[in-house]
Amino acid sequence: MDKDELLFGSEMIDVVESEFNANCDTEEAEEFVSSTYEEYKRQGSPPKVRQWLKKNLKGAYLYVDKPPEWAEGNPKWPYLNGKPMVFITQYAVPQNQITENSLTWDVVLYVFGQRIPLDNGYRVEYRLVEQMTGVDWKVYLDPGD
Repeated sequence: MDKDELLFGSEMIDVVESEFNANCDTEEAEEFVSSTYEEYKRQGSPPKVRQWLKKNLKGAYLYVDKPPEWAEGNPKWPYLNGKPMVFITQYAVPQNQITENSLTWDVVLYVFGQRIPLDNGYRVEYRLVEQMTGVDWKVYLDPGD
């Protein structure tokens, strides 16, 4: 990876988070970042990178009704086959006897999907992202502090 690509990737991470409430700083997103950089170079490497990213990433982070509201404040958008998946819905697991005894209630589940082309059509693959709510992260991550 050259210096220009690193700078581009850094700018893209910032734009994706600030403009689309998503993330592209994971190993899973590397192919998407690389293909976006290649397209940027094919278009002559316009000098206003941020402006170019805002325009060219519009429509990349799709959602069925409304975008996710991240419980932890940091996006965890999944990618599949080099593209961001489509956000379908989110569900806050309620506190009740079942969740108290068999699950947990302090989570929000985010459902994403994406079509996978097949010879005679497609199938849809789904991913579930989990984020916790109401957790004192300092205690949760390191109870010794």
